[in-house]
Amino acid sequence: MRSTSRWIFAALLAIAATAAAAQAWPNRPVRFFVAGAAASAPDLIARILGESLAGMWGQQVIVDNRPGAAGNVGTAAAAKSPADGYNILFGQAAPLAMNQYLFTTLPFDAEKDFVPVVSAGLSPLMIAVNNDLPVRTLAELIALAKAQPGKINYGTSARGTLCIWPAQCSRTWQASSSSTCRTSRTRRQPPKPRRV
Repeated sequence: MRSTSRWIFAALLAIAATAAAAQAWPNRPVRFFVAGAAASAPDLIARILGESLAGMWGQQVIVDNRPGAAGNVGTAAAAKSPADGYNILFGQAAPLAMNQYLFTTLPFDAEKDFVPVVSAGLSPLMIAVNNDLPVRTLAELIALAKAQPGKINYGTSARGTLCIWPAQCSRTWQASSSSTCRTSRTRRQPPKPRRV
């Protein structure tokens, strides 16, 4: 919680500094497009941040949830909105960084349509098991799954998104001794690093 508070405070300072530099902004409500459902991590952080910014700016901050298609729906809505500083994508990295490798086409171009401004938080991925299961490490879980093929099930919050990768990776590890996780949906090669 402490590191999340630091990220939110840093985001507030960065946005406040930007607002101070452009004194006439904002003179009307600001919209945060959240590429996730209500009560998701991005939604909650956007609402907390939005409430603080609304008080600082004296303008309403609207949290506009647009879940669906692994974040592509909300991200596309933000990309198609006017680039006037009043429509801001507030989301996770997956639609901008990962989805180009998971989907054959996207309704936006992450490199051309968006510029990262601030990181407002971190959302770690994890694998958790029922406390009654006799495992305490990933290695023990994989060993159990290998010993009992087809008997270990998993659940995830969103199919076809970054959230499913830990489980898919563990399925790959069960099937082979390789520690590389691959997906059959990968379509593009990662871009070469570029200077910003």
